[in-house]
Amino acid sequence: MNRFPVTLSIFAVFAAAVLAQQEGTEPEPTPTVQYLPAYVFPAVYVYGGAAWGPSYDAAPDITGRAAAIGLNEPLGDIGTLSAIGVTFDFFVGPYVAASLKMTHEQARRRKTALKYDYFTFPKMPPPLTPSGPVEEHLAYKFQNIDYKIALKYVPFPHWPVTPYASAGVGGNLTSMDVDDQVSDAVLQKREGGALLTTGWFQQYSFDWAVFAGIQVNLGDNLFLITEYNYDRQFREHEVAGYKYRTGLQGLYAGGGWRFL
Repeated sequence: MNRFPVTLSIFAVFAAAVLAQQEGTEPEPTPTVQYLPAYVFPAVYVYGGAAWGPSYDAAPDITGRAAAIGLNEPLGDIGTLSAIGVTFDFFVGPYVAASLKMTHEQARRRKTALKYDYFTFPKMPPPLTPSGPVEEHLAYKFQNIDYKIALKYVPFPHWPVTPYASAGVGGNLTSMDVDDQVSDAVLQKREGGALLTTGWFQQYSFDWAVFAGIQVNLGDNLFLITEYNYDRQFREHEVAGYKYRTGLQGLYAGGGWRFL
């Protein structure tokens, strides 16, 4: 008896049964693992604008002293600053985010040129004896690097246009680039004189701020912002015997991206 056809028939029947079983069984879906809720996500936005409010006491004082002896060359105050910045948000719920904000503000250079008799210029100590009329060229420039850790609240995150607000604390690093050149070196502060000095002065202080803005959602990820900033330092700074204040207000606009 030839066993080969029988064995082949048995193998064919077994293979057909296996194929039929495989065709009737659906593969198990691979389970997806979600580590964080959908409302936990980061976002970032960049912005630019203008700030105002910082003031340097030297500007009104020197301008007033010059006017008292008939000079009309004012030394402008710090004035309006250009500003750029970036904010990183991390939403821990649908309405609340922790924020890190960093902003750089810079003012234009202020300068004046004066020529006067030292002994008729108010507030000058008498012991110094310059050789003749004094010519003075004074210039300064103010910059500020500000950073805050804040808590942000967005009441209507799914609306096309929604307000938001945040408050935080942090610090600022201010710098003042002062260049005061006088015709007689005996008057220069670095030589023991009474006038301003030349140099790059940096100081650090803690401060607090509140922010309010409008957010325009252009989709799930892209959004635009307009933001107002009210910032106040805890202490004043001082350069060359004059105080300057860094408290400011700012108005910015920009755009950002949510990493959903």
